[in-house]
Amino acid sequence: MMAMFRLFWLLLAGAAVALAMWAGTWPAEQCGPIPGGDLPERCSASNVRVLGVWPVIGLGVALVMPAAVAAAVMRISASWLAVAAYGVMPFVGIFNWWNYWGTLLCAIPLFLLGALFAFLQQLIATDDGAESAHESGQVTEQFPGSE
Repeated sequence: MMAMFRLFWLLLAGAAVALAMWAGTWPAEQCGPIPGGDLPERCSASNVRVLGVWPVIGLGVALVMPAAVAAAVMRISASWLAVAAYGVMPFVGIFNWWNYWGTLLCAIPLFLLGALFAFLQQLIATDDGAESAHESGQVTEQFPGSE
C-alpha cells in the first residue's frame, strides 16, 4: 500500500516540474532587457526569455523538493511536512506577487493534493496498525457482549 503512496508523491513531484515549466512560459511581468530584442518584444516575452532559465529551475526545485522528500522517506510526518511546505508557498507568492516568485501561488493545487495524500496515508497506516495489533494479540480490550 505504501508503494501506491510513493507513486502518488512522485506523480505530485512530476506535476510540480510541469507547473514550473509552464510558469516559465507565462508572459513576464517585468520588462527586462533581452539581448538583441526590440522594446515591444521585451514586455510580451516569456519569463524564461526575460529572466533566464535559473529562476524557473529554482521554482522547480522549490516545488519538487517537498514531494520528492515525502516519496523518499515515506513517513507520515514527512508527508505532513511536505503539505506544510506547500501551504507556506502560496503565502510567499502573495507577498511577492509583483515579481517572479509570485508564481509560487501555483503551489495551491499541490497543497490540496498533498493534504489529500497525507490524510489518506495516515488513515490507511492507522487502519493497518490497528489491524496488525489485533491479529498479533496485542489488543486485549474486548467490547461488552463480544466474548
